[in-house]
Amino acid sequence: MARVMYFESNRSSEAGMLAVGTVVMNRVSSRKYPRSVCGVVGQTSQFAPGVLRKPMVGKAKYRAYKVANAVLAGQRYPGLRGVMYFHTHDSSYPRPNRTYVAIAGGNAFYNHGTVPVRASSPIALASRSTTAAPARVALPPPGRTPSPVPAYPVGGLTPLPVPQPVERRVAQTVPEPLPAPVAAPAAAAPASIEDLLRQTDSGGAGSLY
Repeated sequence: MARVMYFESNRSSEAGMLAVGTVVMNRVSSRKYPRSVCGVVGQTSQFAPGVLRKPMVGKAKYRAYKVANAVLAGQRYPGLRGVMYFHTHDSSYPRPNRTYVAIAGGNAFYNHGTVPVRASSPIALASRSTTAAPARVALPPPGRTPSPVPAYPVGGLTPLPVPQPVERRVAQTVPEPLPAPVAAPAAAAPASIEDLLRQTDSGGAGSLY
């Protein structure tokens, strides 16, 4: 949907994009055309060459996504109910055997012959030197879009996720207890004067003099 709006309408006109999207949805609802947006837009010789392949660039790309979301949510250009065709509003306008209904985004919207257009309030045709009043395009409320067109960030870059704080855990090292000092064995009490003198001579109990 966004691609056909981008390549078939004045890229600065949301009203023109909305009108092109309305014609596409009218064809989807008709038994004469495929029953899907891609099927209608991809039909041979119906829309701009390369409409499904050429790249979209600049601010107009995001404007097309915005209006495509509105159309898929049910918004339509006023007065274009049942209108199936449009062509560039150029020097060949108006062409014979066509019932013109509106001019928007550089295109003239019509039905073949004198087929009546089912519109509650048809829009009067603008002259070649004037421009039709633009239609306001509102974004669909949340949850209303059946198959939303993704909104791409500027430059085609996907924002990185916000980094989350990481809890740092420091391992606590508990020192091992020191071994208890081992007491030296107490010297045996001398049993006699001779034992005391032997201990003194060996340095075990110090000098008595």
